[in-house]
Amino acid sequence: MADLSGKTVVVTRAVSQANTLIQELALRGARVLHVPSIQLAAPDSWGDCDAAITRLNLYEWLVFTSSNGVRFFLQRLRKRGNEIENLSHAKIAAVGQATEDCLRQNGLEAALIPKKKFRAEGLITAFRNRHDLPGKRILILAPQTSHSNLAVQLRGLGAVVEVAAVYKNKSVQGRNASDFQALVDGRRIDLLTFTSPSTFKNFIALVGKENILKWHDRGCRVAAIGPVTAEAILKCRLPVDILPATSTTRGLLKGIDDYYHD
Repeated sequence: MADLSGKTVVVTRAVSQANTLIQELALRGARVLHVPSIQLAAPDSWGDCDAAITRLNLYEWLVFTSSNGVRFFLQRLRKRGNEIENLSHAKIAAVGQATEDCLRQNGLEAALIPKKKFRAEGLITAFRNRHDLPGKRILILAPQTSHSNLAVQLRGLGAVVEVAAVYKNKSVQGRNASDFQALVDGRRIDLLTFTSPSTFKNFIALVGKENILKWHDRGCRVAAIGPVTAEAILKCRLPVDILPATSTTRGLLKGIDDYYHD
């Protein structure tokens, strides 16, 4: 565990997801500034999800692309008068370890999870290796306006695929740059942490790219939870100093520990 005493670390994760990261950083001695740049909300319409729930018995695979998708879908499932047991007939695929952990916490087991890449591409590879997809009915539970490539690729492997939005990422309203500067209180920022492309893009909108470049020149470092988030940062021509091997909160913390260990 690295000693982060005296360092100011910014966490941009949504309120509902940030506790573990904040607590672990604080245990390492960091002064943590929680600046949630996104909030999770229900999709604009539950229509596709509700329609899928009425025909759950038709799907041979349920695919979850995030732990948020698990939580929002199961909440909706129960609200519609169904129980988790109604999912027992289908096999479940999870995009990564965090999603698998969330499934297990809710009494569900993933039959398929990527071995290396915890992202849509890893899921496609894992499915491709099965050689039994033609004709299989698959339901993808995903964030709104996301993961269309996953559906396209699975259809290309012969599967019959439906996609249902189960949540969306919203920017946090009512926050501005002066609010952030007041929170910083004149201290140097030592580390920025981003856990999704949305957290990064909304944080950029809040503070501006120029400020992040200025902070980086003064020693501030940038941590991305995984390659998808890192790609969004690099596309904006900003540096990524910490990129863990595993795209989970634990992986991010390990990456931070390794970077600051000396």
